[in-house]
Amino acid sequence: MIYGKTIYGKQMKTKNKVCYLSELGHRNFQYPSNKKAIMKSECKYETLAWVHGSRDLKPVKVNVSCIIPMELDNDPAYDILKDSNENKNIVVWIEK
Repeated sequence: MIYGKTIYGKQMKTKNKVCYLSELGHRNFQYPSNKKAIMKSECKYETLAWVHGSRDLKPVKVNVSCIIPMELDNDPAYDILKDSNENKNIVVWIEK
């Protein structure tokens, strides 16, 4: 079985990836935060075609159960990862 990201129905093998959680900014747009997490390699994600200012990161939509926090603190930014809804998707940022 092949795990990894899906691009137009194709899958690519990947390793666990470091990702950055999103934060709301100007006009409720989502921007990469400085909060890091791990995206599991066996999870599929969808690359989003968003216009953004980050040249090194790209936004992807992934299931919340695929994200593991890198820090175990009480920062509210990590609260979204505690969501019990397994069908919920979130936007994170990964290196291009």
